[in-house]
This record gives sequence, C-alpha cells and structure tokens, in this order.
Amino acid sequence: MGAGRNLLPLRSIGLSDAGLAPQLSDTLCPPSGYPTRLPAGVPTPQITAPSHTAQVQDAWQRFLDGYHAGGGRLDWIDAWYATIYGGTGHCPNGESGGNPYAVSPLGHKGLLQWADGTWAGVAAQTGYWDVWSPFDNGFNAAWMTQNDAPAQHWSCWP
Repeated sequence: MGAGRNLLPLRSIGLSDAGLAPQLSDTLCPPSGYPTRLPAGVPTPQITAPSHTAQVQDAWQRFLDGYHAGGGRLDWIDAWYATIYGGTGHCPNGESGGNPYAVSPLGHKGLLQWADGTWAGVAAQTGYWDVWSPFDNGFNAAWMTQNDAPAQHWSCWP
C-alpha cells in the first residue's frame, strides 16, 4: 500500500522506473508520512551556520539596502553603524551589537532596538512592519532621517 500510494506523485516528477519508484517512495514517503532515511548513495547534507562575522556583515548590508531604498541621508551612514554596532565611548556595544533579533530588558527590538510605539508609528508611515528585518530597520531609519531627530530615540546615537 505504501509504495502504490506514492507512485503517481513520483511519476509526475519524472520517476517512472518501477524498480526505483517503490524504493524512493518507501524511503521518502513511508506510511508514517515522515522521511526516515535518504536513499542509498545520497550524501547526507552538511549544514553549517555562517560565522558571526558573516551574519553581522549580512545584517549591515541588508540594513544599507533598506536605508538606500528609503532615501536615507548618506552623511549619516557612519552614525547608524556606530548606533547599531557600537564603538563609541558612551555605547561600546551599540544598540544591538548587530543582532537583528536582539530584545532588550525594556522590550526594545531589532537592529536599532526600536520601542514598540516608535516602530508602529514609523511603520504606519512606510509600510515596512517587520522589526526583525534588517532591510525594514534600514528603510524605517531612512524615514527617521527625513522626518525626526534620531538622537531623540537612540541612546547610542553618536
């Protein structure tokens, strides 16, 4: 029953060999519904997480993509970097240290550690609502550069 049940979907993706189909069917779609093993000869995928440095660089690039898309002031890019990542005397670790999923003890979220009310107000203007997205953080930061004073909202602003 298990092999016959899955022959039609396998044929639809080009697997019609009667000898291969039952083997793949029972392996990838066992009666329980969950794969239990890879077919013989298929290497086990190796998944490695990117390094912290790569994650920080990726978050910064996605922030910049959003910031540029939102028309942010180019002369404030260094200030935003210092705000996010730190390096200034009064704020050595920055708002989030580059972690887009950071949450402070006060409940501030994302790369720029947005307060919920500030984020909601800016996102209502821009349409970019994902506080965990570096792109959305950048786009909304760009809106802030055009409509508000960042120093009033971020303690790490240089």
